[in-house]
Amino acid sequence: MKTKRAGKQYQCKGCDTPIRKGQDYYARSVSVGSPGKETWENINGYPHLVVHGFRTEHKFHADCGVAS
Repeated sequence: MKTKRAGKQYQCKGCDTPIRKGQDYYARSVSVGSPGKETWENINGYPHLVVHGFRTEHKFHADCGVAS
């Protein structure tokens, strides 16, 4: 996996220590549900957008070893 350089401080998901600005880290995208799926439903006559998932990015230290 390719590393990135931190532009601000983040929290490592592997060891729960801070990733300081300028350090290298891995970023892994995690999807919950179906992020691309959206539907419109009428509730009490009003249209509502229903999103069926989301995507988030977890960050790990470059030397943490859990991002492989």
